[in-house]
Amino acid sequence: MPLFTYCGSIGLGWPESKLKRLRSIEKRSINIIKSKCPPNVDLRVPNIGNQMKKSVCKFAFDCLQKSVCEPFQDYFERAKHEKCTRNNNHTVTLPLMKTKTGQKCVAFAGGRIFNDLPLEARKIESRIVFTSFLYEHFS
Repeated sequence: MPLFTYCGSIGLGWPESKLKRLRSIEKRSINIIKSKCPPNVDLRVPNIGNQMKKSVCKFAFDCLQKSVCEPFQDYFERAKHEKCTRNNNHTVTLPLMKTKTGQKCVAFAGGRIFNDLPLEARKIESRIVFTSFLYEHFS
């Protein structure tokens, strides 16, 4: 789990076969833990896919807030345009990627995951509030 907590974006480009193996390990682990607990205990173990999404959303948020080191400050940029729409300045500009391999990179896949969040979440300015929203949204 620490690998997905601190480096969650690495799994965004993995093939489905590798993700399926991870889900299998996750499922077996949860079954082992559940067998040792009383039946009425709610474990709320986060699944690996949601853990990766939380991690990349936090990274995108930090990049947009410029609270990361210099090379990553312009990694994600807000989409701005002249028209007054509800998503103006609340979505991330996705880089042009023509290949499936390019669409698996963090800048594209992470931006897409961030853009899929509800509008209220993308408007949040506080990292603490954003993180608590992510835990509720991806639980």
